[in-house]
Amino acid sequence: PDSLLRLGREAYQRQQYDQAIIAFKKVLALDPSQPDALSFMGLLMAQTGHLDLGLSYVERALAAQPQNPLALEIKGSILHKGKGDHEGAIRVWEELLQHGRLSQEQVAVISQWIVEARAAMQKEALTPALSLSGRGRVPSPP
Repeated sequence: PDSLLRLGREAYQRQQYDQAIIAFKKVLALDPSQPDALSFMGLLMAQTGHLDLGLSYVERALAAQPQNPLALEIKGSILHKGKGDHEGAIRVWEELLQHGRLSQEQVAVISQWIVEARAAMQKEALTPALSLSGRGRVPSPP
């Protein structure tokens, strides 16, 4: 499984996604709960527009290894970029920052993702008010 996992990662990095999927599926045939293979399958499914399937793979990875950094990173990305669930993504990434053994570079990248997700939340909160005021209507106070 380790060599197949390595082959899958290498194929993914070369953007040979079909080969990566084949390798990861072979890993999962040998070990159905291998967290990195499940995480990569989740990423690949999400990248092809199958967000719910991607999340289900990542959830399986987290069931096998709850603090798996790769799975948490990917879950946050799917929630933020794919589903628009910025708050959910922030919770996942904050958990990763608390429990993951990460390099300073990884901490900096994930911290920036959290900043971007918070900015997206603020932008979405302002958008309805701006679109109403742009049409000459002022939103009523809460």
